[in-house]
Amino acid sequence: MEKKKNLMIKIKLFDGCDLDMDATTPNLDELIKKIVENRDKDFTKLIVSCDDDSFDIDSFKDALLKSIETFQKNIKINQNELTTILKLIV
Repeated sequence: MEKKKNLMIKIKLFDGCDLDMDATTPNLDELIKKIVENRDKDFTKLIVSCDDDSFDIDSFKDALLKSIETFQKNIKINQNELTTILKLIV
């Protein structure tokens, strides 16, 4: 029996920040780590590719962009709250 090759998703978050993910067992921790480390970057031009034509790249990219946008908004809100609290303390 022929062993099936794992489906790979390639994500280019921005120039110099690429990530390869196994679609069947994606390493989301690594993806989240890259996003957190680069949270101030513009991810709107990220590129997603896959070695399987049946993979819905557009839907995956759209979901990823929406998740990153929500994360970035939440980080900004938390940073603003922290700044406000620090002003009250000092």
